[in-house]
Amino acid sequence: MLFAFGISNYPLSAIYVFVVAELVLILSLGSIQQIPQKFVKLYYVYSVIASIILVIAILAQSFNVVEDYLPMNYPPLVVSASSVVTIPGTGVILFLAARAMLFKANRLKMGMVILGIVILAFGGMLAASGFYIALYVSEIVGMSLFLYGIY
Repeated sequence: MLFAFGISNYPLSAIYVFVVAELVLILSLGSIQQIPQKFVKLYYVYSVIASIILVIAILAQSFNVVEDYLPMNYPPLVVSASSVVTIPGTGVILFLAARAMLFKANRLKMGMVILGIVILAFGGMLAASGFYIALYVSEIVGMSLFLYGIY
């Protein structure tokens, strides 16, 4: 919310990047409980290592992610480290949610999950093209559909 008013500095940017990545990781830790325990322990180790890498990347350089009141000015090292946390975490959540939906055989809810993912991806592409409001709209709509589909 502070970013919308142009209030931004290194500590706020660092907290923003860390919290967003760790929220995805925390959600994935809940989803991972559905698989055999030996893999759960490996994922815990991976999660700790990925979080340490993220903290080191954030502390390695001072940065400010806000440009024109939008969070979009990420340094390459921070983006890479954040991706190490979020991409596998998101993959775990999506894979296990899709697997659970297949066994429930509820095609409407599975369709909502898929539609939500497509909307999120499309919003990300539009934001990368400079249409930043699409990112926020797609996050609200896409995550709503995704959450409706998995619950």
